[in-house]
Order: sequence, then structure tokens, then C-alpha cells
Amino acid sequence: MQDEQASKATSRRWTRFLGIGAGVIAIAAALLFFSLPELKRAMYEPGGRDGWQQPVRVVDTLALAQGQRIADLGSGGGYFSFRFAGRIGERGVVYATDVDADMNELVMNDATERGLRNVATVLAALDDPRLPEPVDWFFTSNTYHHLDDRVAYFARVREKYLLPGGRVAIIDFKPEITKHSTDRGVIVEEMTAAGFELTGDHDWLERQWFGVFTPNPAER
Repeated sequence: MQDEQASKATSRRWTRFLGIGAGVIAIAAALLFFSLPELKRAMYEPGGRDGWQQPVRVVDTLALAQGQRIADLGSGGGYFSFRFAGRIGERGVVYATDVDADMNELVMNDATERGLRNVATVLAALDDPRLPEPVDWFFTSNTYHHLDDRVAYFARVREKYLLPGGRVAIIDFKPEITKHSTDRGVIVEEMTAAGFELTGDHDWLERQWFGVFTPNPAER
């Protein structure tokens, strides 16, 4: 009986060992097949995102004009950046802005392969987007909840990084979808404190709230 129990215990240990080994091999194979930035992009852009993100409708809502400049904060692998590039034309500029240098390099390589000369990358700081010039649009999707001291952050955006008539578009997850989110009321309250007015209130995204903000004239 003891021999049988010992044999079963040994079998279970080997099963766990083989399971761990298979997992390590799978991860190693993935790292060999994909670069680290590509793995990051796969996490940022999971399969089926186009369905719930509705990127075409989002971009249509912004009504970008030829020649405009737009900053895409938290651009990741360029999910929105490349879509913006197709709307603003060769005279416009998309600043794909991220704190992750690997992702910026991936976006720049992709832009080169696609022949897009109107995409530039910006390595942002945690408290400052570090844009090289003011823009017509400051856009961010699924990034707002990552920012610290958001009132100060967007007050800086208003004062330093928006052209006259410039606007801010914010998309973030709803709290009922994930803990990595920000409630609509919190966003509106913070943006108001940063000197903005809510001028576009869009609740048609399945998992996110989408708001557009314009600087309060009293703050100019």
C-alpha cells in the first residue's frame, strides 16, 4: 500500500514538473518568435478589440481635419495613431506619445514600413507628455487611470500643449468593466478642476466612456 501511495506521489510530482516545463518552453518559444514589443502590443490590442473599441466611429467623432496635429497619449503599438495618420494627411502630424521606449520604436518602425511620414514618436515623462509643439487634439485611450495628479497633468496640457481652439478627448474603461478604470464623474470633476468644460459626452462604447473637453474661456 505504501509503495502504491509513493508511486502516485511521484507521478503527481512529475506531472507538475512536466506542466511547468511545458509552460517555460511555451514562453521561451513565444519570446523567440516575437520580440518583446510585439508581445506588449498583443496585450494592448487583444483579439476582438475592434468590435468593442469601434475605432472608426471614434475617429469619425473627432472629425479631424487635414493638416491638424494630434497627440496620442499612451499610444502603445499605434492602434489609434495609424488611424489618425490616415485622416490628417501629409501636412498633419500624429505624435505617438508613450513612456515605453520599446513601443515607440515599434511604432516608428511600423510607420516607416507603411510609408507614413506624418507619424512621430515622443518619449513622455510620467508627469509630462513632452510634446515638441502644441496640438489641435490631445487624445488618450485606456491611459487616464494610469496618470498621477491628473488635475495638474491636464492643467499643464491646457497651458502648454494645446493650440487655440484645441481640445482633449479621453476614453477610459468603465468601473463596472474593470478595476483599471475611471468613473465618468471623476473624469469630469478632475478635468473641470484642470480648467476644461465637457463639450462632448459619448456613452455608446460598450466598455468605455468617451468624453471631449474644451478649455474653459475663463482660464485663458
